[in-house]
Amino acid sequence: MMMLTNRRHIAAIFFMAILMGFVPSCAFFGSARQEGRRALPRQQVEVVEADGQAQKAEDRIQTAAELEYEGDLLFKAGNLPMAMVKYDRALGKAPDSAKLLHKKGTLLLLVGANDAAIKVFQKILLNEPANARALQGMGRAYFQMEQFDPAEKAFTKALQLDPTLWKSNNFLGIIYSYRKDYIRAIWEYRAAAEKYPGEGMLYNNLGVAYAMADRHEEAIDAYREALARNYSRERVYNNLGLVLGKTGDYHSAFQAFTKAGGERLAYNNLGCVYLDQGKYAQAIRCFNKAIELSPRFYESANDNLVKAMTAWRRSVDVEPFQSIDEAGFGY
Repeated sequence: MMMLTNRRHIAAIFFMAILMGFVPSCAFFGSARQEGRRALPRQQVEVVEADGQAQKAEDRIQTAAELEYEGDLLFKAGNLPMAMVKYDRALGKAPDSAKLLHKKGTLLLLVGANDAAIKVFQKILLNEPANARALQGMGRAYFQMEQFDPAEKAFTKALQLDPTLWKSNNFLGIIYSYRKDYIRAIWEYRAAAEKYPGEGMLYNNLGVAYAMADRHEEAIDAYREALARNYSRERVYNNLGLVLGKTGDYHSAFQAFTKAGGERLAYNNLGCVYLDQGKYAQAIRCFNKAIELSPRFYESANDNLVKAMTAWRRSVDVEPFQSIDEAGFGY
């Protein structure tokens, strides 16, 4: 499942401060304005009061739909605190609007205010018990809190009410993968992909579930489907390299790792594959090559090299050292 840009991250921090009560109370701001007013000349006071009256007049004139539209624009621009202000003002005019409440709940999810989001979605469900999207939003809030049992119930009920909600299938797939119930995870990912076939993320997730279930050929096919949809190519190529390594196709694994992050990453990751398979000699060779290619990569690759050397020394049946070419992959 969503990373914020730096701008949105800053906005989210400010917004969380509002939610957590870190911003001074209204009484504090009120007293500050009163003190400032006494210090202003009369003409300036009249200007301030006129501006305030104009703002109030503007608020009275704006409809809920206009405030919602402005909130949408602010949301797209990454200004989450002001988007929330607009949605709240719109809700002041249309307090039972499921659409507005859903937007507010979604915004709360994005900044990690999961408890507050749940309350918003519960308000929707109080008026509309069969609102599937509200249930999906509630499930996501529980998911983000790692409360997977209530999340599973919410997503399942959402799908019963609206089978088109592919995101609920995807979240259920993640929950089942976490529980190592890969058969159910695969079913959910496939269901999501059938409903939304253009989303490469679903095929990547499906590939991971297949790989964890040791269904390697199906995993490879799923990763290739993800690549065909241009989803996070570095991540998918890395996952593809791991499963190709499990099948013993080290040459293709190296090529996939190279596409994920260049040769030094490819040597390191292939070394990890060998290490996991107990092929310590090949692993050592790969980690040394990664260090040789990129001294800045020394710390990570060297840690892996130490692990490989230690495992090699402790192994009972030590395989002979092979050259890079003899190891079965070309460079």
